[in-house]
Amino acid sequence: MVQGKDTGARSVVGGTSWRFLVSDSLLPFDMDLPRGKNFEGTIRSARLADLNVLEMTSQMHAARRSPACAAQVARPELVVSFQRSGTLAMEQDGRRTVLTPGRFALYDSSRPVAVEGSDDYRSLCVKFPMVRCRDGAEGLRQLTATSFDAGEGLGPAVWGMVEQLGTTVAAGGVRNASRVAHNVIGLVEQMLHDQLDRQGIASAVEAPDALLDKCLAYIEEHLGDPDLGPARVAAANFISTRYLHVLFQRTDTTVASCIRDLRLDRVREDLEDARRRGASVESIARRWGFTNISHFGQAFKKATGETPAAYRRRALSDAISS
Repeated sequence: MVQGKDTGARSVVGGTSWRFLVSDSLLPFDMDLPRGKNFEGTIRSARLADLNVLEMTSQMHAARRSPACAAQVARPELVVSFQRSGTLAMEQDGRRTVLTPGRFALYDSSRPVAVEGSDDYRSLCVKFPMVRCRDGAEGLRQLTATSFDAGEGLGPAVWGMVEQLGTTVAAGGVRNASRVAHNVIGLVEQMLHDQLDRQGIASAVEAPDALLDKCLAYIEEHLGDPDLGPARVAAANFISTRYLHVLFQRTDTTVASCIRDLRLDRVREDLEDARRRGASVESIARRWGFTNISHFGQAFKKATGETPAAYRRRALSDAISS
């Protein structure tokens, strides 16, 4: 299914326009722009499901998300930024780093952060909800505002793929956007977890994270079970339901929400798949564990803005027109 949205390269002149563009494409920031009305910047944003790929170019700037602004975040997101040219200073969680070309760093949208870009600033970024981190976000939060070499480990493959993905969306989209986004986020997350290992941070959270991994894997494997719930997941992993909820505090979501969101992801993938065009929406929903079809329809529309039938019609129509 050809899906994905490319906004095109949106260039602006003037600090007020840049603030609106950054807020719309990335996140709201309080900004200090030395050139004021003469400030120039460009952003290209490509979106696949809840994964955003952004290419940003701008003049000298400083941006800050205050504690009050960060506290308003309903769904924490992870922003991973790869520096192409110029420099970017980043501060979060008591750490400060300066990115130079060929290095990357990350920050958490739900906590205060400050960045300062040079005149020839150019970056490639990915942004996605922390709830999409299959291994949990707790360890990754120990990496904020830390500079890493994009030439090590999975870095070259991941950043090359992200860049090509943005180009592919701009050229006309990709098939099965939800599935592609799911896999890309997994690779970015693995790249970051490799850095946890390199930094020796993983050992501090290894036991609970390993257990959380098992719980998440169990959920993934049993999404089609209509009886899947916290009690079933806890029992299968020989822990109490209460401790399971404690583990899930590391993911910024609840067990029930995680199950629902993953099920909705799988339903979207099936609705986008032309090979399943003969299957009814209800049969697809039941395939992924939804038993109350009315409640499923409400949850699907809340997550996507469309009814399942409308989502399928648009997805299949996009595929034909491409």
